[in-house]
Amino acid sequence: MAETPDKGVDLQRLKFLDAIDGEAEASKREVVKNWEENIRQVKGDQWRMRRSPYFLANIVKNQVRRKVASLTESKAQVQVRAMKPGLDKSSRVLYNVCRSLFDTNSFSETEYKLGQFGMTVGCGFIGTSWNKLRNNVDIAFIDPRRVFIDPALSSSADLDRAEYVRIDSVLPLHEIRLAFPGRGALVQATERASAYSTSAGYKRVPLVGSVLSLLPRPYRPGMPNKTGPIPRAEVKEYWIRDPQLAVDGTMLFPGGRHIVRAGDVILADAANPYIDGGWPIE
Repeated sequence: MAETPDKGVDLQRLKFLDAIDGEAEASKREVVKNWEENIRQVKGDQWRMRRSPYFLANIVKNQVRRKVASLTESKAQVQVRAMKPGLDKSSRVLYNVCRSLFDTNSFSETEYKLGQFGMTVGCGFIGTSWNKLRNNVDIAFIDPRRVFIDPALSSSADLDRAEYVRIDSVLPLHEIRLAFPGRGALVQATERASAYSTSAGYKRVPLVGSVLSLLPRPYRPGMPNKTGPIPRAEVKEYWIRDPQLAVDGTMLFPGGRHIVRAGDVILADAANPYIDGGWPIE
């Protein structure tokens, strides 16, 4: 049976998260205003004419591919070394674990996506998180259009100092319920994430597009829509540097706070589980 939420506490948390959303989304509008045009240029949509040009060479796309290929030609190297005598065997074990994680997560493809988005829109992210459904570490590219960061941040090197980071995802309901037993059952599928347009002449955008495709939006407001076979919901994941103090003066969340939300349902609210106290995003 689903856990009965405390409405007063949930309303308080939702109000706080709504304030974060308002600030983050407002500041990001200025940053992303040229992203769509940049992506179109790289994809080859430079000519806005009724007829096709007699000759067209997409120099931008070719240059991006060439430079990204040069960048990813050499594989990333991992080294784990012991800083104290007697830990050499342990360091070798950790080295092999790290190498296997890079291989199982197809890190070369992640590097390629990161390079393409970095050259096209100016930024990109890699997530390094524990996936409890797979019971393993995920190292994956995160589309920068799904990431919202504290606007006070001025350098990528200071990402761990951000007051908050928000990462958006679209997940099937069965995954949400497996990952968050109890409260996951309260989440309902949203039309925006589960429906697609049926209007004539509209080409359906796949949920998993190519590297430089626009952010998948199968739902188009104002057009005839049909519910898809897989119910899905939009999930927002927040990593927050929360300064709240306990009665004895110690910090309640010394390493930060992790909140997961789907609509008006708070799926999780706990201390940052990572021992370094940083966000699982690079």
